Amino acid sequence: MSKVLINKSSRKGALPSSEKLEDWIDNYDVMTMYHVSQRTLQSLRSNGLLPYTIFANRCFYRKVEVQALFKSRYRKDVAKAKTKVVKTKNVVGDTNANSNKEA
Repeated sequence: MSKVLINKSSRKGALPSSEKLEDWIDNYDVMTMYHVSQRTLQSLRSNGLLPYTIFANRCFYRKVEVQALFKSRYRKDVAKAKTKVVKTKNVVGDTNANSNKEA
């Protein structure tokens, strides 16, 4: 038997009574999956970018809507920059570099 989300919504559109709870995720799930802060989620809600429903004093989001939002806002060039490996050179005053040259 699957659980059904009760229709207590802060959304303007009515939530279908047949919608399953598994189709929804809460704040904590979104924060951990997409590495965003609680304040970022609050801003997205306030600006109307991320529709939500309040149930049992918690914000829930449709998985599909969250995925679409973050996919549209994802920048590949930033993600590439984060994964680049930076090569460093020895520092002139590094004692380990000088001791290796003398040996």
